[in-house]
Amino acid sequence: TSGYWEGVRESLRGVPFWSPLAKAVLSGTLIGLTAYHFGSSEKTSTRAIGAGVTQTVVFASLLVILADFLVSCVF
Repeated sequence: TSGYWEGVRESLRGVPFWSPLAKAVLSGTLIGLTAYHFGSSEKTSTRAIGAGVTQTVVFASLLVILADFLVSCVF
């Protein structure tokens, strides 16, 4: 079993660690902040709530794509 774990360690040696971690943290933060921003206004009708959810999904998706591109360029 020690040979197996040594092989695993050697194969993971060249794998970048910070890029996927930064992408995950940044994406989660952007989605949470976008949802908070669009959801913080008081909405009384179901149509307004549906429009807010649609705006949140579209805006958050665009932000995540942009942030993913920028993080890929930096790391």
